Amino acid sequence: MEKLRVVGGQAAEPVGIEGRIPPHDLDAEGAVLSAVMIDPLAFDKVSELLRPEHFYSEAHRRIFEAAVELSATGKPVDVVQVATWLRDRDRLAQVGGMAYLTEVLNAAPAVANVAAYGRTIHEKWRVRQLMLACQRVMAQGYSGYGEAQLFIDSAEQAVYDIARTRESSSVQLLRDVVHETFRRIEKANARGLRITGIPTGFDRYDRITSGLHDGELTIVAAPAWVRRVSS
Repeated sequence: MEKLRVVGGQAAEPVGIEGRIPPHDLDAEGAVLSAVMIDPLAFDKVSELLRPEHFYSEAHRRIFEAAVELSATGKPVDVVQVATWLRDRDRLAQVGGMAYLTEVLNAAPAVANVAAYGRTIHEKWRVRQLMLACQRVMAQGYSGYGEAQLFIDSAEQAVYDIARTRESSSVQLLRDVVHETFRRIEKANARGLRITGIPTGFDRYDRITSGLHDGELTIVAAPAWVRRVSS
């Protein structure tokens, strides 16, 4: 994979210390952008995890923003459509022009690994956000922080908000869900059973619900006036 350069600068990122720059992976960013412009299915694998602001390079943010907008309107996400979207908004030059788009496209990623590249980008962004939050706390501490406990609570909350940011998506592609559902139905049919889930032993309940299934919350309740006796 070709080494990509930073184009367009960065925004809302922590300040480097003594010449050091915040953690990032331009190759992973380029690999994701190249994959989504090559394979129509690649965007689905990262769209629930990544947002434009997760990219370190401003140019990469602009390119991924174009991909997000094109996908949202049902248009194909390819290098021509991305270039047109950027050009119509006077942003093509900001990302380095068609030459840089072509450079990104030629990054030659392993498309099958696009989800892993996306997780790398997201992890680097989370670390940068933590660094940025710490720098803001430090700057406020050197100036006027007000009441100490409120200042400490605010700093703790800032770190907690970053810590609870999801690392992955639980969203599944519809075709995968449908395939798995039909697989379970066919398996139950092969057994000659009408129960597609886990039988409870209560025949009437199993006939109504077809058993217990993953992802379901089942609540068994009765009116308050019904006496419940256990033995």
